[in-house]
Amino acid sequence: MVSRQHVRLRLVALVVLLLGLGAGPWGCGDKGPGDRASVPGRIPDLRPDDGLLHSEKLQAVVELQVRRDGPSLVEALGDPDPAVRARAAFALGSVGWAGAQEALSALLEDPEPAVRRDAAFALGQLELADGGRSLAEALLREEDRQARHWMMEAVGRGGDEWAVGYLMALDAGGEEAARIRALAKAMLRNVQPEGALATLAAHLAHPDPEVREAAAYPFGRLPEPELWREHVGEVREALDGYGGDDPAAMHLTLALARLGDGGDLERLLGWLREGEDWRIRVNVARGLGALPWLERDGVRGALFQALDDPSEHVAVIAARALTQGIWVPPHVLEEMDRRIRGPAQHWRVQAPFLWQLAHFHDHEAVVAWTRRMVRVHPAAVAHGLAALSGSHVAGARDLILELARHSDPEVRAVGVGALARGWQVVVATGDGEHEVYELLVSALRDGLPRGAVQAAQPLLHPSFLELGALEELHAAFHRWAGAGELHVARTLLDLLAQFGDPSSMDLVEEALRHDERSIRRAAARAMEEHRGRPVRLEEIRLGEAERDLDWEFLASLGSAPRLILDTEKGRIVVRLVPDQAPLTVQVLAEQAMEGLHDGVPFHRVEPNFVAQGGDVAAGDGTGGPGYALRSELNQLLFWRGVAGMASAGKDTEGSQFFLTHSAQPYLDGPMTAFGWVESGLEVLDRIYEGDRVVRTSVVPGWGS
Repeated sequence: MVSRQHVRLRLVALVVLLLGLGAGPWGCGDKGPGDRASVPGRIPDLRPDDGLLHSEKLQAVVELQVRRDGPSLVEALGDPDPAVRARAAFALGSVGWAGAQEALSALLEDPEPAVRRDAAFALGQLELADGGRSLAEALLREEDRQARHWMMEAVGRGGDEWAVGYLMALDAGGEEAARIRALAKAMLRNVQPEGALATLAAHLAHPDPEVREAAAYPFGRLPEPELWREHVGEVREALDGYGGDDPAAMHLTLALARLGDGGDLERLLGWLREGEDWRIRVNVARGLGALPWLERDGVRGALFQALDDPSEHVAVIAARALTQGIWVPPHVLEEMDRRIRGPAQHWRVQAPFLWQLAHFHDHEAVVAWTRRMVRVHPAAVAHGLAALSGSHVAGARDLILELARHSDPEVRAVGVGALARGWQVVVATGDGEHEVYELLVSALRDGLPRGAVQAAQPLLHPSFLELGALEELHAAFHRWAGAGELHVARTLLDLLAQFGDPSSMDLVEEALRHDERSIRRAAARAMEEHRGRPVRLEEIRLGEAERDLDWEFLASLGSAPRLILDTEKGRIVVRLVPDQAPLTVQVLAEQAMEGLHDGVPFHRVEPNFVAQGGDVAAGDGTGGPGYALRSELNQLLFWRGVAGMASAGKDTEGSQFFLTHSAQPYLDGPMTAFGWVESGLEVLDRIYEGDRVVRTSVVPGWGS
């Protein structure tokens, strides 16, 4: 039987062909999985397609990976088929089983370069028992470029001073960027052989921009600028020689700002005004938001000018910078007050000023601003209420109650959240507990998932328990679980278990037999943590992954499918990599075709880091699809525009994803990457907090 998802997928493909898009960059007329011509930025060569989508032998290896069966994967490392050996080594990179280290090290001498490459990648995911010496020694004899790349990468991720020192002295030839990137990663792990910083400093003016950016990265991220002060002359000289859009300038401007030498003031202000890349200007503004910079002549004035930067990212960071420090001068507060009375569409730039204004200048202006934002965006309302948090001002209390009753469900959820955080202040300033209780219970019964989660916590207060809150919480658990809002049901279950009432523990016992695996898992955790009673996994069927691989569905996607994100700012096309992260690609494609991501906002946008969205349940970063995916750690590095899965720890991914504004080497390794922005980087740069994905779709790619 053909599934509904398959039918929808084929219909999408047919529509694309009928519209004449089939020969475009995302149609079936592309050159195949090895084609990288249309990739923006610097996506490195990935492991060649090994035929995973049509090979039962390789699929069986991935099934072992999803089950986290390290011993069986180690056994597969001895398979006579090199494709199986390579895939098993690659799979062990996700499993991260320390017992595989000896077998993986032995594969560094395998006759097949692909096997050596994937063994090196997997070793880079482990804590190396020999400090990386076997990898360093393998580099001496390795001739395959990709295998050498991953050997260097593994030394950078886990090697000791000896191995990293070897890397520092290595003549990498045309692979200098990989060597310097690996050395930079070691530096950020505080593995710093003598001369390592000098090596990086010497490469700041390298003719290859990829090498320059890799060398500059740790200067902007090392926690103590004093570590590199002796190289400040080389940093300044290199920065002064860069073009206005050189990515390396992002890191060196931030480095000099953190160093705090007043002699760099004019240099930094020049980059803030004239840097051609908005990401450079963001980093300068971020760096200037610290003492003693704010006390120096011209800095606050330059930051206020940056509030009008063409990129709202720069303006937001400049606004945050202006709020730093333990004391904000009165004339600065007055200018902030003037700014929040400006056009409502600039709310993201105005929002950082609200807390200082509410607490030190004019709280009524913040109340008025928040009320005005009701017609603009729920996220703006949330900023205003957060700034008023804890306020005993009557206007703030009235506003919270007003919004907790609002007709717009999203605004109402924001108001309920503020009421849940500050209900005691609301009660203390004149409103009775019964009124607050009724508002919280109403949100628990029929509000948005986000509002229900927020309303639940305060209802466990003794004042509300006397009014019948416990029975309402029990009923809400069944209601939300039955409606498929599993993250809400799990939250309620955790709260009730922590409360420890006998009737609540009866509910936990009942949840151990629930049809949904994630509910059973939450109940087992609650039982073990709050009662000390061990729960056997087989008792509640927790031995397997929460989502299974559907190889027929993945084959219908092909080797190079595209995820189309039509946003309020334009279209972003993400090239997916099912051979690198098959389960992640499968589930995201299913979610997209079911429309789960339609209308979902980018709830978190951190300028020059990521734009994050995909909270298909709550829309604010607190929710997910109700199940967890296995992490699929792979060989797609986090360059600019790479798509990755948000995670609260290994094997906790769900539906939330992010797109990187710039290269983020420290994400390489622990995070699942599943694709990259093939077109629409300029749209990504215009995505701000609260902007929504209007519609998502999936287009099959090569080999479908």
